[in-house]
Amino acid sequence: MLGAGERGGAETALETLLRHSAEHDVVPVVAALARGAFLDELAGAGIDVVTLADAPRTREVWRLPAAARAVARVASVEGCDLVQANGERMGILSALAARRIGVPSVVWLHDAPARNPSARGIQLALRALRPDAFVAPSQWMTEVFEAEL
Repeated sequence: MLGAGERGGAETALETLLRHSAEHDVVPVVAALARGAFLDELAGAGIDVVTLADAPRTREVWRLPAAARAVARVASVEGCDLVQANGERMGILSALAARRIGVPSVVWLHDAPARNPSARGIQLALRALRPDAFVAPSQWMTEVFEAEL
């Protein structure tokens, strides 16, 4: 799952993961809740990209169930064995979608833990949803995320 359509550091890391997935017999499908040049790059590289409606804003809690259902539909139709989110906000949707179709969810963290009240709320909601795994880019982030939340 991807919530940003443009390239940043998190997107570069995701692209590397996607481009090397075939070496491990993984066929990735990106459910994108955004539009932009980065998604065009992924599609041009032969990665299956399914564009859904734009991601709900954090304060639009009422839109989360519909967005999670849309992601679950894509994952189910594509026969996904795992729903992996690129970032915390997408982690909420991936955890809900994965639970809906009975597959594991993994959230790839990219932002510093609890950096502001809004981020803290997202992170607490994410922890309450209990995805199957978190991936952090550093030992520091792992330790702070575990200690703070």
